Amino acid sequence: MFIDRDNTRNIRRIIDGRAWNTRTAELIFETLGKAEVLHDFGGDYFDDGQRLYRTRKGGLFFIVWLDKLMYINDDIGHEFVDDLKPIPLDEAKRWLQTYAPDEVYEHCFEVSEAGDGEAVISLRTTERLAKAIKIMAKMKNQSSNAFINNLIMDAARTNITEIKSYAEQLKVRKVAAQKLINNGVIKNG
Repeated sequence: MFIDRDNTRNIRRIIDGRAWNTRTAELIFETLGKAEVLHDFGGDYFDDGQRLYRTRKGGLFFIVWLDKLMYINDDIGHEFVDDLKPIPLDEAKRWLQTYAPDEVYEHCFEVSEAGDGEAVISLRTTERLAKAIKIMAKMKNQSSNAFINNLIMDAARTNITEIKSYAEQLKVRKVAAQKLINNGVIKNG
């Protein structure tokens, strides 16, 4: 990748019947890579520099500049060509985690906190209740979302205890019924 390269130049390829175009895609991040700089008449060139783009429809691709050695009258020269390479989502994520700051990754992909996976639940309520929740959450220095989640977890813990208790009661009843059947006190069926 050239440092002083004209980055406004459009690179467009059709690969497997799909168009990949730097003019209409979003440049997500670019890196000069980790290799040493090569000095050439065209400017400073980085052997492993790459740019990651995202198309309007979410396709991800790299632009890399490949160095092709040329031999002219026993002299070695360089010809640099654009290479466009579509990449899968997981590869793009790994690449961004390697080269880009966390803010860039978070801009491109949803990042959840460590721990249990999350699910989205849509909640409809009255305006009055929504205002009350915001006030109560603020009083506890929590977001409305965290406040509601804590209420749900408290309710779930209570219900789980009740469910366990009910399940244990059913188990005891089943064992007692089986003893009555085994002793011939009641008939099975």
